[in-house]
Order: sequence, then C-alpha cells, then structure tokens
Amino acid sequence: MGLGYRQRWTGTETCQRDGTEPWGLGDGQVRRGAGQTRHVSLGSTAYSLWLRALGQRRVQAWARRTLTTIGAACRAVKAETLERGIDCQATVAIGDVSRGGFTRGDHRACDHDLGLKEKDMLCGSVDADSAQLRITFGSSYKTSAFIVDALESWWAAGEEGEQAAMARLQIKMDNGPESSGKRTQFLQRMVAWCDAMGQPIHLLSSPPYHSKYNPIERCWGILARPWNGTKLVDVETMIAWAKSMTWKGLHPLVELSRKVYQKGVALSKRAMQVVEARLARHPELPKWDILILLAAT
Repeated sequence: MGLGYRQRWTGTETCQRDGTEPWGLGDGQVRRGAGQTRHVSLGSTAYSLWLRALGQRRVQAWARRTLTTIGAACRAVKAETLERGIDCQATVAIGDVSRGGFTRGDHRACDHDLGLKEKDMLCGSVDADSAQLRITFGSSYKTSAFIVDALESWWAAGEEGEQAAMARLQIKMDNGPESSGKRTQFLQRMVAWCDAMGQPIHLLSSPPYHSKYNPIERCWGILARPWNGTKLVDVETMIAWAKSMTWKGLHPLVELSRKVYQKGVALSKRAMQVVEARLARHPELPKWDILILLAAT
C-alpha cells in the first residue's frame, strides 16, 4: 500500500501540485471550452518540458531523485545558483558636449562632438538577488576580454562565504558580438575563468531583439536620467554622475579601467576544439544556452 501511495504521489498528485503552483493552472479563468482546453494544454506542455529538463545533466541528479515537484526542484537549484546579468552600453563621449540635446543651467555646449580626445565605454553587471549594480568604465575598445575582465574584477571583490555556497554561476546577457555563443575569444576566456574559480558557468543569451528582458537594460535607462543634460567634461564627472544613480535603492559600485585591449583577437580551429570540449550546448539552442563544465580530473 505504501508503494502504491508513493507512485500516486510522484505521478498524479505531483502533476496536480505542479500545475496549480508554478504553471498557473489553478489561476486560469476561462468561459469557453476551447479556452479551457488551450490553457490546460499549454500548462501540460510546460510541465512536460520541465520534466525533460530535470532529467538532463543541467540540473543536479539529486534534485530529480529527492524533490518530488518541479517547483521544489527549481527553488532548490535557484538557492545554490548565483544569477548575474551583464551588458555593455554605448560609448560615452567625454568633452564639452551635451547629452540628450540640452544642458542644465546656463552652460552652453558644442554643436557637435568632432575632435574629442576620449570616448569611454562601460560594462555593467547586476546581481539578481541583492540588486547590487557594478559598472566598469574603460578607455579602450569594447572587446570580449574587457567584458570578462569586468566579471573577474567583480568576482575578486566578492564575499568568500557566498562564493563557497554557490554551486554554479548563471550569467544572462544579450547576443552581442563581443559575448555571443560563437565568439571564440569570449568562450576561451570564460573557460579559463571557470577553471580559476572552480565552479561551472551557465551562459544564457537573449534571443535577437529581446535583450530588454535582461534587468541590466533597465539600469541603463535609470543611469541616463541623471546625466542627460550634463556636460561630461572629464572622467571624474562621468564617474561622479554614475555613482549618484540608484537601482532598487542601492548606489552602484563604479570602477575605471585603463587597460588597453586589442580588437580582432580570435582562436584557431585547433585551439577552439579544446574549448568546445568543455562546452555543453543545448541541442535546440546551441548559441543561446551554453554550460561550461569543469575540467575532468
């Protein structure tokens, strides 16, 4: 009898609980039979896809064996996953020019930005749980190495206790050319960083034209509010205005990098084969869902 109840719980009861909790089957209010059928079909499809995902190696095996519902498995995996969104913003012109087409007060700006001596770029990353934003300004080129260096700087300044409790790092980003799933330099640097910190890294890229779902994109909109209409005459003014913004009540951590980066760095096919051996690409989303595995010991 105990075995029968166990099979019922892992089958019918578990499906019913998952349907009413994470998939919203208990919240649907439809009047017509066709709408009800469509709602249940979509929920059942989502349930089947998650069951398939739990059976893959992207989630630890103990979650599939020990936890009975998909919701419990997702919450357990999320508790030991550190999520971070990253993105690079457009180049910032430093000089006696306006931003947003106007300036504050009686300060008159130049009509054009020709002849400026410095244009800085910025790379930001935000923690999904604590909402702490970190912005790195650079005076060189926006390359894959610059993005990974910004991530390594964030990791080096993190708390050891939080890092030790983490089982994997999940990075959400757009599908830009410097951080795409086909950029050889980016993948090679991420594999090296994975070995350095000793934790697997899960790279998730937004589909084309859908980067707005990355929380870091909303940070850039808030950053533009205080310094639009401000003349960023020097780097110190730019950094001061960046520090003045707040994201969910927290001021960002801002740093400046003067490191010089080279453009056009790429790996050979033979070197890329070594990198690809460490990548577990999703069979249906090979460029947007990549899990970097630890080196075999």
